[in-house]
Amino acid sequence: MDSQENDSAAYSNRAITDYTGGSRVDLDQFSQFSSEFLPHQSPDFYQDEPLKIDNFDTSNQESEAEPFDGNPELSMDLESFEDNSTDDDWQTLKTWLMNERGAPILLKYRSIELENLAQLINFQLERIQSIVDSADSEKNFESIILQTDVERTKYIIRSYLRTRIQKIEENFSWYATTDPKLSNITKLELDFAKNLEKSIHKYYNDSFLNDLPQQLRALDGTDPEGLSLIPEPNLNAAVFVIILKGVGDFQLASSGDVIQMNKNNIFITSYSNIAPLLESGHAKLI
Repeated sequence: MDSQENDSAAYSNRAITDYTGGSRVDLDQFSQFSSEFLPHQSPDFYQDEPLKIDNFDTSNQESEAEPFDGNPELSMDLESFEDNSTDDDWQTLKTWLMNERGAPILLKYRSIELENLAQLINFQLERIQSIVDSADSEKNFESIILQTDVERTKYIIRSYLRTRIQKIEENFSWYATTDPKLSNITKLELDFAKNLEKSIHKYYNDSFLNDLPQQLRALDGTDPEGLSLIPEPNLNAAVFVIILKGVGDFQLASSGDVIQMNKNNIFITSYSNIAPLLESGHAKLI
C-alpha cells in the first residue's frame, strides 16, 4: 500500500515538474501558492500587465539583452540583420504572414520580399521550361523539385496577400477613409477598399435604406451618442508574442509599467504594447 502511494506521489510530482517547465515544485508547495501568483481575473488584464507564458532557456539572458529605446526608427530594423538570399526572403515573408494573421491592423507591406520572390518564381519557371524543351529525361527530377518549390512560394505569397485582404474587408470603411500612411495600406489595396465600400453602400441603399427616413440612412458619421458608425481595428486586442532578441527593460504603452523581456520569452498582451517590437524585429506574433 505504501509503495502504491509513493508511486502515485512520484507521478504527481513529475506532472507538476512538467507543468512548470522543469522547475521542481513539491505538491505541498504547489498547493500553498497564494492568489497573487495567479493571473488577474479581469478580462482586460493583458491591456495593462502582459501575462508571461514561458521563458524557455534563459541561461544567457544578460549577454543577449539588447536595449530597446521604443523608437522604431532608431531601433534595428528586421531587414538590417537578414541575409538577402531568397530563402531568407521566404522565411521573412512567412514570419510576417504570421504577424499579419495575429495583428488587428495592417502591418508594413513587405514589398522587397514579394519582389524578390516574384523574380525567383520567374527564374524557376524559365528553368523548368528549358528542361522541358531539352527533353532530357535525366533532368526530370530537377524539374519536379523546381515545380514544387514554385508552388510553395506561390502559396506563401497568396496567403500573405489574402490575409491582408481579409483584414481590409473587416474594416473596409475605415481603411477607405484613413490616411494610407497610418493604415499601412497600398494603393491597390486602397482602391479595393473604396470599391468595396461603394458596392456595399449601394447594396444597402437598394435593399432597405432607401425605405427608411432620411435621418436613419447614414452609414458613416456618428450616432446620437457620439459613437462612430465606422468600425475600426481594435489596437487593444490580445496577441501572443515571442521575443526574438533580448530587449531588457521595456515600458508598456498602456500603463507605463516597465517589464523585463528576454529572448524566447512568450507573453500575451495587447497589440498596442508590442507594436514597436514587431516593427523593429525584436519580436513576432505566434
